[in-house]
Parts: sequence; structure tokens; C-alpha cells
Amino acid sequence: MKILILISMLSINCFGHGDHSIPGAIPPAPNGGTLGEASHKHSGSHKHDHKEASEKEIFFEGIYKNNSLEISFLELEPKESKHFLVHDFGEMSELKLIIKDPRKGKVINRESKVENNKLQVDLKGIRARRLVFELSGVFKGAKYSAKVQVERK
Repeated sequence: MKILILISMLSINCFGHGDHSIPGAIPPAPNGGTLGEASHKHSGSHKHDHKEASEKEIFFEGIYKNNSLEISFLELEPKESKHFLVHDFGEMSELKLIIKDPRKGKVINRESKVENNKLQVDLKGIRARRLVFELSGVFKGAKYSAKVQVERK
């Protein structure tokens, strides 16, 4: 009998409760690529509200396919967090992109251009199966940066 009472007392926390949503769950990438969350940088520019900038969840989605790298600029919808809002890279200033081949440890120097709200990089002649891109810029007065690893599809 003592064992039964002990088991029931220890299992009280196992019963169901209120909200069953998964904390921190994000929706799937809109284009089927790899998502990387951008962090808000506090150093430098202070022309923004830190609370608002910290609450924004900015993501970059990378797709490495057909000898090109395509990067999308996304924001998690702030009220429901059920889908992404797509932003144009024209809204971001001081844009800086660094692409690296992690296996060789080399930086890949290629020009990027904005097409259809996405950052496009032509990678013809690059044989890497995996790339890491580091992207940073200023969006609505706050500095954001992310490091995302993508694999060739």
C-alpha cells in the first residue's frame, strides 16, 4: 500500500495540463531550405527600441541548389508565430555576406544580387557539398547577424 501511495504522489506532475503547444517550435521553412535564426546585436547603433528588437524573431533561409545560393529574409509572425513574413533585402542596410567552404576553410568571393526579394549568389565552379554563410545587416535600426550551414541539394 505504501508503494502505491508513493507512486501516485510522484506521478502527479505527469498528468495533462493547460497549454500543449511546443515551446520554441517554429513553422517549416517556406521554400524548403535551411533556417538560421539571426541574433540581435546590442553593440554599435542604439537607434532602436531594444525591447522591440529583442522580440523580433528574424531568420535567414538558405537553399544551395543548381550551382547557386538563394537566401530569403524572414520574420516570424509576431502574434501567432504560425507562419513567416517575407521581407525584401532592400529593407536591410549595411548588408554583409561572407560565404565559406568549411571543409577547406576558404572564403568564397562571389557577387550577390537581390532578385524576387531574395539574395542570389552564383556558385558555378564551386564543388563544395556544404557551405556556411554569415549574413549581417541593419533592419529597422537594429543590427542582426546569423551564421547558417547549408548543404547542396
